[in-house]
Amino acid sequence: MKSFFKKFTYTLIFLLVIGGGTYVMVNYYYLIFAKTVVGKVIKVSRVNDTIAVMGNGGPPNSAVYSFAVAIKTADGTIFTSSTEDRQWAAVSDGNCVEAKLYPYPPWNFEKADTFFNARLIHMMDCK
Repeated sequence: MKSFFKKFTYTLIFLLVIGGGTYVMVNYYYLIFAKTVVGKVIKVSRVNDTIAVMGNGGPPNSAVYSFAVAIKTADGTIFTSSTEDRQWAAVSDGNCVEAKLYPYPPWNFEKADTFFNARLIHMMDCK
């Protein structure tokens, strides 16, 4: 009888560890595999330059502060990302930045291998 409870306890612990690991991987994939990129901004532009004020209240903040960002690293790789971070409004083409890019998970088939929510860590002079 003791061996049954011992096996049951080990099996339960194993399933909890696997279930917890799966939960963390599914819900926090973008944080676990975030990439920090340092390079020169090739292009940063508003996604919606002309926004018509419609209805009462105007466009949502996410539409006003949506940017597309392209950063070229020292090795020549160009990373692109979308973002709703207001700090990107202060960045001009040609500035050097350090940014954190968050990947879409591979099970999001439409957007797999692309980045979203680029966060500006800091901007610096290019040398």
